[in-house]
Amino acid sequence: MFQSPINTMLTFFAQHGESTKRFNVSKPESMEELRDLIRTKYSSLPQTFQMQCKDTEFDVICDFEDLSQLENGLKLTIIASEEANEPVDAEFVGDLQSKIQELEQHNAQLRIQNEGQTSSIVIPDGHHIRLIGVPFDVSKDDIKRFLKEVKIVDDGIYILRQLMSHAAKGEALVTVETPEDVDQAKLLHKEKIGQRWIEIREATEEDFTRYQVINEAGRYLKSGNMQSFHDGYIAKLKGMEYGHKMNDIEAFLDPIVPLRIWICYNRRAQNSGVAYVEVATMKELQDVVAKKKQYIGERWIDIWQADETEMKFDLAQMVGAELKPDQLVPGSKTLRMEGVPRQASDQMLANFFRVIGVMPIRIHRKNTGDSAYVEFVTEQDCKIALTRNNAYIENRYISLRQVMSSEVSRAVPQAVAPLSYMDREDIIGRRRESPRGRDMFDEPRRAYGRHDSPPASRRNRSYDPYSRDRTRESQTIHNQLLNIRARTSMRERVTLQLQRLQRKFEKPKDGFRKKYRDGTPNPMVKMVGLPFQCTSTAVEDFFDGFKFDPESIRFLEKNGRATGTGRIEFDSTEEAERAIEAKNNKYIGNRYIKLSWWSV
Repeated sequence: MFQSPINTMLTFFAQHGESTKRFNVSKPESMEELRDLIRTKYSSLPQTFQMQCKDTEFDVICDFEDLSQLENGLKLTIIASEEANEPVDAEFVGDLQSKIQELEQHNAQLRIQNEGQTSSIVIPDGHHIRLIGVPFDVSKDDIKRFLKEVKIVDDGIYILRQLMSHAAKGEALVTVETPEDVDQAKLLHKEKIGQRWIEIREATEEDFTRYQVINEAGRYLKSGNMQSFHDGYIAKLKGMEYGHKMNDIEAFLDPIVPLRIWICYNRRAQNSGVAYVEVATMKELQDVVAKKKQYIGERWIDIWQADETEMKFDLAQMVGAELKPDQLVPGSKTLRMEGVPRQASDQMLANFFRVIGVMPIRIHRKNTGDSAYVEFVTEQDCKIALTRNNAYIENRYISLRQVMSSEVSRAVPQAVAPLSYMDREDIIGRRRESPRGRDMFDEPRRAYGRHDSPPASRRNRSYDPYSRDRTRESQTIHNQLLNIRARTSMRERVTLQLQRLQRKFEKPKDGFRKKYRDGTPNPMVKMVGLPFQCTSTAVEDFFDGFKFDPESIRFLEKNGRATGTGRIEFDSTEEAERAIEAKNNKYIGNRYIKLSWWSV
């Protein structure tokens, strides 16, 4: 009897992406039949695709390569084969990449516009003149009165002002109607507006471009976000002529399209020969640097990659004050401000520097006077802040200069801090540069005699960096004496000592003597009741208007601490008597001072 074979059914699962399908079919006879079966439920699959499964014996995922691996309940994972993808045209890929770069550049330019970094100055129709030397408080009405015989077009006066201030930078552009008006304006050359005489020159549209670049640079620095729309891809160009303009640089960079070009102008309103170029990608930056030693006209251009701080410093000089080498103190991170309004707060001083993108970390101010010391994080920030020299706070211009931290500790007692590395190097450098060379005094003497270490009373004493350290002051005086000795030879020192001994035994001259043994009045005055933190500057302010020797001011100490007593020497006994009568029981701070003759 004939028996038909039993058709065995097989159940398995297939997963593609996040979708899983169940199959209950007879066992396929070939791999192609299995793929066709799976493709009935996944129509998007290509002709060839890869399958993986989990081995039941060893619990390992492997490729599904043979039908013998197909078992009841098996789960197949479908992976589209890369060979099934159609080849992509290389030209299409290149076009796509170029479009992506164009979109990136366009996106960067839109960010610049949205941040308000660009603005254009409307150039009036007519003929232009440039006024140089206008007062800081000049107004448009003042210029109209000065040019009363000249016909000025509507909105034809543009005054270049300081950053975040109403004070003028000393320049103005005026647009007049006819060439005859230009000649009429030139007749006023060297005439005065207020107390300032004015220089008049013809101007061009390039002067308006320069004003626009200066204003944009000011807004750029004020934002304080140097990497808001690029990743630091900046190239510096150096070696251009005074007459080179923006379009000359654009033609030189072709086919590279930069995000922005900065031309740095000097105080004479000329191209300084330096420009900065910002690009969107590192590839473009490399292409710009590759143009090194190529020519713009007859000048070859030096190009290198620059950082943000270098560009920021040059832009700050263009916006503010152009610095000279003798104004810079190597290693200094502190500025001294002169001319600060008494009502100005620390916040106002901080905002004074914030407009160029730097912020002080510490401000030291005296209770009296119009000066302050401002500290910054880095030396570069201090140099950038120095470009604000002669800028205004309210109606007072501020004078700035770099100082070392040692000057701060001497002038402001509460700011006493350890000498920085550059301060120590400055002292050592002055000794090494002595014209007399080095001698026995180059080796520092031990401050404690034969001992290898200071006494325990001093060694264990805690140090407060913001307290007045008398030991440190004594050591500073000792270093100064060593410097004096290092500059003189042994013969000169012996001669000076003999002169001192001769003066000691000479008969005092009539009139003025430094020491009186008989108790008669002398030019030395004793001060009792001084604040413990009193400084020489406070005493000088106290005796302002009297003739005295500032170097004669001394403060008495006991066990290294101030006693509240001091002395000062005047030019004559009459001047000392006048000071005692006028200043006795007057106040320094909240302490009244008793004055009397110094008895020796």
